[in-house]
Amino acid sequence: KNTRHTHPPLTFQSKNRILNMPSGSFLSYLIGAATAVGGSIGYYKASSVPSLVSGLGFGLGFAVAGLLIDNGQRSKGFWTAFGLSIVLGLVMGNKFINSGKIMPSGILTVLSAYSVYFYYDRLTYV
Repeated sequence: KNTRHTHPPLTFQSKNRILNMPSGSFLSYLIGAATAVGGSIGYYKASSVPSLVSGLGFGLGFAVAGLLIDNGQRSKGFWTAFGLSIVLGLVMGNKFINSGKIMPSGILTVLSAYSVYFYYDRLTYV
C-alpha cells in the first residue's frame, strides 16, 4: 500500500497570472526580487559591492528555481530554492545577530527560515 501523500494543488483559476503559478514558484520569485532589490539598495546607499553582488546572485538563483518549478522540473527547483534558502538564512541570520538590525537582515532571516520550512515540506512530496 502506498502511504505517500500528495499535496493538493495550491493554485486556483484566476485571471491574475501570479495567483495561478504552481505552488512554490511564487515564493521563489518573491525572495529573488527581495534579495535583488535589497542588494541594489545596499549598493546605492553604502556603495557596497558585496551587497550588490550577493543580492543579484541570490535573486538570479531564486529566479532560476522558480523557472524550474514553473517548467515541470519541480524537484530541481525545490532543491535549488531549499539550498539557497539555507545559505541565505545563515548569512543573513549571522548579520542580524551581529548588527541587530531588522532591515534587511532580520526580515530576510525570517523569510529564509519560512522558505526552508516551505521547500523542505515540498521536497517530502515530490
